[in-house]
Amino acid sequence: MASWYLGEVQVRHAGARWRCDPDEPGRPPVAGGYPLVTVPRTALTDDERERLDREEEEDGNPTPVVDPAATIRGLFTAPDNHLREVTGWFEGFREWLREA
Repeated sequence: MASWYLGEVQVRHAGARWRCDPDEPGRPPVAGGYPLVTVPRTALTDDERERLDREEEEDGNPTPVVDPAATIRGLFTAPDNHLREVTGWFEGFREWLREA
């Protein structure tokens, strides 16, 4: 439930979308896919997609991809992890897009 809520916060406030990676995670729970949250290319303008393509060739893909379940689990294993960082990844990506 908490991971769904974290994903929905990104969907509603950062323009992200749910995506299901067909490869199952190496450990349970197995759920018929691997739910992730990201910003789809279809949500970008032509100019933004071109800029993203150039960036991928030079430095790799700057698009945030969040595994909400792993993020929640990470809160218990690393004391310096905070949920607000996830929102920051998406906000940083939007700022990167505006820099063009």
